[in-house]
Amino acid sequence: STRVRSSAASDVYKRQSCPSTCSANFTGGSQVTLTETPTNGSTFTGWGGACSGTGACTVTMNAVEAVTATFSGGTGGNFTLNVAGGVGATGSGTVTDNAGNIDCVFNGTSAPTGTCSASLPAGTVEVLTATPSGSVFNGWSDACTGTTTCMVTMLQDETVVATFTAVPAFTGPYGVGDIFVSGGDGFVYVFSASGTLLGSMNTGQSTDTGSAFDQFGNFYVTIFDGLAGNPPVGIVKFDQNANLVGAFGNYPAGAVGHPESVVFNMAGDLINGVAQDVINPTDPVYEFGSGGNLINTFNVVPENRGSDWVELLADQKTLLYTSEGVFVHSFNISTNTQNPDVNANNPLPGNAAYAFRVLPNGNLLIADTASVVELSPTGTTVQTYTPNPAPSVLFALNLDPDGVSFWTADGVTGIVYKFNIASGAQLTTFTSPNGAAAGLAVFGEKLVGTNNLTVTVAGSGSGTVTSTPSGISCPSSCLAPFPDNSNVTLTATAAEGSTFAGFSSNCVAANPQTNPPSCTVPIGTTDVTVTVTFNTGTGVALTVSEAGTGTGTVTSAPAGISCPTTCSANFASGTSVTLTAAAAEGS
Repeated sequence: STRVRSSAASDVYKRQSCPSTCSANFTGGSQVTLTETPTNGSTFTGWGGACSGTGACTVTMNAVEAVTATFSGGTGGNFTLNVAGGVGATGSGTVTDNAGNIDCVFNGTSAPTGTCSASLPAGTVEVLTATPSGSVFNGWSDACTGTTTCMVTMLQDETVVATFTAVPAFTGPYGVGDIFVSGGDGFVYVFSASGTLLGSMNTGQSTDTGSAFDQFGNFYVTIFDGLAGNPPVGIVKFDQNANLVGAFGNYPAGAVGHPESVVFNMAGDLINGVAQDVINPTDPVYEFGSGGNLINTFNVVPENRGSDWVELLADQKTLLYTSEGVFVHSFNISTNTQNPDVNANNPLPGNAAYAFRVLPNGNLLIADTASVVELSPTGTTVQTYTPNPAPSVLFALNLDPDGVSFWTADGVTGIVYKFNIASGAQLTTFTSPNGAAAGLAVFGEKLVGTNNLTVTVAGSGSGTVTSTPSGISCPSSCLAPFPDNSNVTLTATAAEGSTFAGFSSNCVAANPQTNPPSCTVPIGTTDVTVTVTFNTGTGVALTVSEAGTGTGTVTSAPAGISCPTTCSANFASGTSVTLTAAAAEGS
């Protein structure tokens, strides 16, 4: 074992130490002195190249020079490898090696715990891997550099410094188009539609996978290894403001397997796909009510691994699922019978199919290991999307609220890709901070057979807007999916000190108008936005009196007057009110 040190006066590279650093640049004309230090019983036998003999080696740097130091003998012996934290580090994660010698845990400080030091035989090649948790790995320093794996050859005592920085907590609110990346480490990383990291959400668990939003804007995340815990936790729920509510789902006693995906039916029930456990190869699909009560279990036929990823068609009875194989399977949850595979005559080309989505036209987009494959409803191939850089395992997939693009992610590298559905063009990429992506969700992604209703509150005042059927409770939850070709009634309640000033024209006011005011908006086959206006002030009363020998109705825009039922209403000061009179038959 050997060590050679160099020194050069008045040079930016004043000291170097080989075997860690055996090449360096020095200022032209400088004199560099090399000093040899035999270790572990070795003997220095002489210099070669620009120096000779066994005495001091001094090289004048007028050109590129090379020096050889020869050592012989020695007993080898052991050297110590230490793993330390960066000064001021705030993040969490682990550093492990390829031989089980190092298992060093970082918990938000620069002083790690666990096994962070090892005595290793001379010549051992240690490969260290940093795995962040709720954090960003900033990189190695001292004996290693960069952010990939660290390789150290033990020819002397070595110290490797790993620095992690915590990702700040995401506190909401959710924005339409925000992307939620399950890191597989118990954290969900939240990005804006442009790929900017907004923060992280801590599930309180050690693993996490697929996720989805319900119609109220609550967020549900599967816990892949959670059923093996004590207590078992298969799903956790966050509220509309990104606050952790806690465990969700009353799983039956003794439930095993790995909860992996969730989807909601139009009644608001959660359907949970489960990756097969080796102990129980027939793990069912679970259906939970909105309160977490177990409603049904469906014993679908697995291909390779249970019902990994699930999707529900618009008929609300056809459940599609993948099983890490080459087919998309189908099951009727109404009759509890297995249907023929969607692509029975056209196996997928990848090694394993994972997450998928059904498009409004009935086509399927499937994350199929190396590419995304689009299938027709009859299982024929429509298009293939090939990510760049090439993925290790495409694992996750979700639709974007814009209706023309989708997101997919590499489970191994954490790279998230966006594609245009029609053209197949790759639009953008970003990477999860912990370098993994075990699942995706996109806020505002439309459920199959639904369209999104968005409520926008305008004006100088404030108030609340709620919907029937439930889903909208604005300003807390201003976006919700509703079934195609249905009607939604919105009710506006002005806050104290404010006055309701009207609905946008696409929401038909009640006639006669209600108190508080309401309107009905048709949900066709496209997304809908309704504007509700509140103004400050208690309002000015407008009263309509009907006169004459005939009869008729008088209505107002904004809504408020619907006489003879409601002939007086308050309007914000300065509001322009249009009255419309309609004579009754015979008047």
